[in-house]
Amino acid sequence: KKELFYDYLDYLEVQQEKRKKLERVENMKTLKNILEENPKITIDTTWKKAQSILKNEKCFRLLDLSDSRSVFETHITQLEKQKIKVSTLQREANKKEQRRVREAYRNFLKEETLNGRLTVKTKWKEFFEQNKNLEIMNQMKDQPESSNSKQLFEDEIEEIKHLYKSDKKIIKNLLKSENKEFTEGLDENEILNLVKRDSLSLNFDWSIKIFVKEKTEDIEEKKVESPKRKKSNDNDDYDNSHTKKKHKSKSDDR
Repeated sequence: KKELFYDYLDYLEVQQEKRKKLERVENMKTLKNILEENPKITIDTTWKKAQSILKNEKCFRLLDLSDSRSVFETHITQLEKQKIKVSTLQREANKKEQRRVREAYRNFLKEETLNGRLTVKTKWKEFFEQNKNLEIMNQMKDQPESSNSKQLFEDEIEEIKHLYKSDKKIIKNLLKSENKEFTEGLDENEILNLVKRDSLSLNFDWSIKIFVKEKTEDIEEKKVESPKRKKSNDNDDYDNSHTKKKHKSKSDDR
């Protein structure tokens, strides 16, 4: 009988330990849920502050302080991981949106180039003033410095300068083959007809117009420079003549 009694006591002790473990697990689980649902517990909440918030919770009072702190620290770690994950996803989403906007802006520049509203002669200030109220220009404000609207504009200008240079060479060679020198009266349509006749392909429809404008400006510039050059030569002739007379006068005096 005595042995049976002691066996029974051992059994009760084992059962009690099992019950304690189950209660501990349940209380820790309940505390975890409370932490997740309580808006006052944030990633910046200290353990001291958390104890003040949780002091009236039954599960918190039943748990050892070390168990409660372990649940709290695990919860904060999870919040930190979530924050990093959200920040990473947000960063990736922002980069993706920036890439989409840059691509849309590049397409806009291409369209402006093909339509002749953007040429090798277009300046950034002029272009910005004409388009600053467009939605695409507002969206480009969030771009990094290395890919802002001005930088991409300048990249496009560099590209079309290269292509225009190719067009210019075609036009010059065409005029040369026709033994034609560019004169002030040479019409854009005349050059266009030559291009069509020889089935040549230019990168831009506006290349002929820009070429004619450049050549016309060169002629006008030479017209302005010619009288100045003549006047300068006349002054040089006068100075030389005057110097010779002075030398001759000094020679006669001797």
